[in-house]
Amino acid sequence: FDREKLDVYDGIIGNNLDPKHRLTLSDISYMDINVIECLAERILSRYSFIKKYYMNEIISTSKFNRYDKCILELISNIIHLNTTTKNPAFKEEKEVRLVYQTLDTGRYEYPESSSIKDLKYRISNNQIISYYELGFPKDAVSELILGPNNKFKESDIVNFLQYNGFEHSIKILKSKASYGA
Repeated sequence: FDREKLDVYDGIIGNNLDPKHRLTLSDISYMDINVIECLAERILSRYSFIKKYYMNEIISTSKFNRYDKCILELISNIIHLNTTTKNPAFKEEKEVRLVYQTLDTGRYEYPESSSIKDLKYRISNNQIISYYELGFPKDAVSELILGPNNKFKESDIVNFLQYNGFEHSIKILKSKASYGA
């Protein structure tokens, strides 16, 4: 994606309750599991008092006090780490993820002007998958990297892109990483 052509938040995923910041663009960090575990431990250690709060050792006087805000911050940090890290074998992809974080579990109607549309469902591999459609400027897509097991011919992908209104030139690359890495 060309970042400048997308109207999205560029920051910590889930760190803001403002609906405009629920759609976040983040670079992927490529880390092995040991590094991720160390980061998770550091994040959790910063919030060790939360256990005392939930064990009623710290008494809360207001409905949304500083402990509740810290819990929201903790969850945001863990969501961010979870959605922005990947095995180093995939580093060549230089992946950028567009993440949409919902705050409720109910069905939410979005205003007509929103780039996020209503919650939809599809069936894949005998499972029901929920998803949101996102409208974005076609010229924001500049490159497409195919997974290592992808069998599509490049000419078919070019035809598919043109059929869907992508008239500009998009670089099509094939990943060298394997999913088993």
